Amino acid sequence: MTDGSAGLGGSEQARRGRKRGAVAAMLVWLLLATACGSQATADTTSHALAFEHASRGALHLFGFGTTGVVIPNGTRHLTKEQCSTGFGELDEAIQLEPRLEFAYTSRASAYLALGEHVRAVEDLTTVIELQPQEAWLQATYLQRALVHSLMGLTDRATHDWAVQARLGPGPGSLDEYVRLRAELPPAFDCAAAATLATVS
Repeated sequence: MTDGSAGLGGSEQARRGRKRGAVAAMLVWLLLATACGSQATADTTSHALAFEHASRGALHLFGFGTTGVVIPNGTRHLTKEQCSTGFGELDEAIQLEPRLEFAYTSRASAYLALGEHVRAVEDLTTVIELQPQEAWLQATYLQRALVHSLMGLTDRATHDWAVQARLGPGPGSLDEYVRLRAELPPAFDCAAAATLATVS
């Protein structure tokens, strides 16, 4: 007697398993960013207001908010106005609270979805400079390693990968992680995307 997966070759099963692992890693990163960011909302009124803006921006762009719930509908097709609103909320959050890591990580993920790699690296580097909690720091290095790899900056990607590996357990190898992430659809797209992202 065989189970329902017997028809799949071993290599196909392994590939699907690795792909699920990459998706899980991405979702964990988003959930972690949300959870860590929510801990600071009670610090000050401006901090709480900034987190509210960041949450609305993430909700506009990715379909998730402070609950960290991701809408599993593949690529979200947004209008230019929706994208502009999402980026505007994230920019406002950063203006109100320049140390709000959640706003930077959300905006970096948005830049990555649009192929704005330089801007994604800038925001991820800002998060690293803010010295967040160790688990979040690891996730940020992991994300920056991915972006550096996509930019063809192999030395920088290797360095970031090595740092995240020292901070805790993670995906198996950079090459495999980048390949599996490349198989995933973009989080969202929108009209005239390259003109929407502005740096605060």
